[in-house]
Amino acid sequence: MYNFTFKNTLSHFIKCSSNTKSSIVSNSTGRNYTSTSSYGTSSLNNEDGISQREHPISIYIHWPYCSKICGYCSFNKYLDGPHVDHSRMKQSMITELSNLIKLYYPSSSSINNNIQYKLKSIYFGGGTPSLATIDTLSSIVETVYQYFPTTTNRKDLEINLEANPDAMDKNYLKDLKDIVGVNRLSLGVQALNDEDLKFLGRTHNTKQAIESIEICNSIFDRVSFDMIYARRGQHSVEQWRQELKLAVQLSKGHLSLYNLTFEDGTAFFKRLRKHRSNHIIKPTNDQCSLHYMAAIEETEKVGMNQYEISNFSIPGHHSQHNLNYWRGGDYIGIGPGACSRVSVFNNNNQQDNTNLKPEKVALKTIIHPKTWMDRVEANGHGLFEAETTTLSFKDRINELLLMGLRTKEGVSRSTFRYLSHGLDFEQVLDPIVLSRLQSIGMIVLDENGLRVTTNEAFMILDTLLLDICL
Repeated sequence: MYNFTFKNTLSHFIKCSSNTKSSIVSNSTGRNYTSTSSYGTSSLNNEDGISQREHPISIYIHWPYCSKICGYCSFNKYLDGPHVDHSRMKQSMITELSNLIKLYYPSSSSINNNIQYKLKSIYFGGGTPSLATIDTLSSIVETVYQYFPTTTNRKDLEINLEANPDAMDKNYLKDLKDIVGVNRLSLGVQALNDEDLKFLGRTHNTKQAIESIEICNSIFDRVSFDMIYARRGQHSVEQWRQELKLAVQLSKGHLSLYNLTFEDGTAFFKRLRKHRSNHIIKPTNDQCSLHYMAAIEETEKVGMNQYEISNFSIPGHHSQHNLNYWRGGDYIGIGPGACSRVSVFNNNNQQDNTNLKPEKVALKTIIHPKTWMDRVEANGHGLFEAETTTLSFKDRINELLLMGLRTKEGVSRSTFRYLSHGLDFEQVLDPIVLSRLQSIGMIVLDENGLRVTTNEAFMILDTLLLDICL
């Protein structure tokens, strides 16, 4: 059974086919959306990949503090409180951001002068970044602009921030938009019934969630919220459908719908393994599959296209930040426990810098906030040096496949050639495996690239990837 969630600080791609059937459907809010009914198509364009001519970069900022630690969460998080030194965190983030950009994207480099970098997005995640001050958030954004002053129009740059529905301060939200420049908000709703919100350990109830969504919809043009399904064995498909119907009514155009996973080290994982009165009955694989199909069906009814395993959107509301992950773009992770993938180029000492060959360097910062700040103040960054490595050819290709095949557009041929230094799918991957998977309708490999073809294939993606990857 495929694990539909994607837990990674990198956190993490669609060309329309000629036989796409379009229809206009309406949801109960009165909005009309154009829907594509054939599988593997979308309004996205998989030519938005990476190349020397346009090399996309995203910035991820990890704010590690939360008002409460949720039992299912496996991200790097710590309790908020008066002990948090906001001034020190702000300065450490600005220092690390500045130094990593200067280290990996020096404007004085003759090689970098031949690469057209494009800043795609800034993403504040966590933790709960809405617990950070407006001054901290705005200072980080301004620092980004100092180093990428001409790579993008500010109006085109996606700036996303995660928030919880339990304490929606309208003035703070307006400042996020007007001062920080946030133009996309992601709400951690997770459920729309009080019993399961309590089970998940959330600090809000259904009424607060609905009110928060409506407040955010009134302030921001783009709002997304997360929902978790198959929360426990008692969570029926009928209950999930009722929540979905309410969710799509509330949605402004984007939903992220995740299968609950039980990650080692979380409180839920411990409860799953210990037979106590508060132990958890895990949903069966069949239950998870039915919940997943219900999510697809209910979103399709209102014209929201599934463009990635867990993400559903109307045109224009896709997450540009996550698309850059899935398409193999660079990203710089700032803050405790943040990961990065940055490109370095080798022209083999040739005078010609017009055909550079990218390598990918993986970075990770120290996890604990205090230790991370100490390291930043001492070294200019909080990198955990033992985790800094240049990916091998095999790892570089496998990571591109693992990320890209989560999406309906898949991996574009041009991006694959760029990251493989000029090789095609057929030259790198096992032709027997590709032929077999195409013959049974699991994948398509054509002039556009490689992609998964059906919902059933998505549900066994882990198995397919074991066959496809190097």
